[in-house]
Amino acid sequence: KKITALINEIAEMAEAEKDHATREFMNWFIKEQVEEVATATDLLAMVKMAQTPGQLLMLQGHLKRD
Repeated sequence: KKITALINEIAEMAEAEKDHATREFMNWFIKEQVEEVATATDLLAMVKMAQTPGQLLMLQGHLKRD
């Protein structure tokens, strides 16, 4: 959350300053952050669903294959 806030802050500053090059550069970071947050959210949901040690081992095996 902190990194997302910092990235957004820089992008907003660039927009306020009409610094189009920096704003465009920050778009890449914003897209990457959205992907990383989605991945982490999905992974956390899978871990929460794994209620037993056996399920955690199955999840670990699944993650190794991906």
